[in-house]
Amino acid sequence: MAITLQKCDVKSIEVPSDVKGFLRHILGMSALDLQIYYELCNRGSSTVEDLSELIGKDKSTIYKSLKHLVDNGFVRREVRILRKGGYKYIFTPAPPQELRSIIMERMNSCFRQIMAFIELSSML
Repeated sequence: MAITLQKCDVKSIEVPSDVKGFLRHILGMSALDLQIYYELCNRGSSTVEDLSELIGKDKSTIYKSLKHLVDNGFVRREVRILRKGGYKYIFTPAPPQELRSIIMERMNSCFRQIMAFIELSSML
């Protein structure tokens, strides 16, 4: 299932730097992870090679970041069989609605932990 640009259009959104920092913390994403997710949203899908060229990082660095994104459900990996033999991976972003759900869940969890800490420290 490929994500089309209409489903994942983030070009028009300017994310303030403090929000980026918060998202990196809440989601456990690095700046590179966020950049890759953004580029995948703009392109719809991509290969490690294309992302490496676009972002200007080594393929192994891009692949490590993509593995983290896949493991956390932010990106999906599909195998494409090549006509001449072999295969390659195509990466597509999870729909922003799924990312929104993950963000909301983690924000709520963080908020509950902060409130519990505040309650505990007020008893001391």
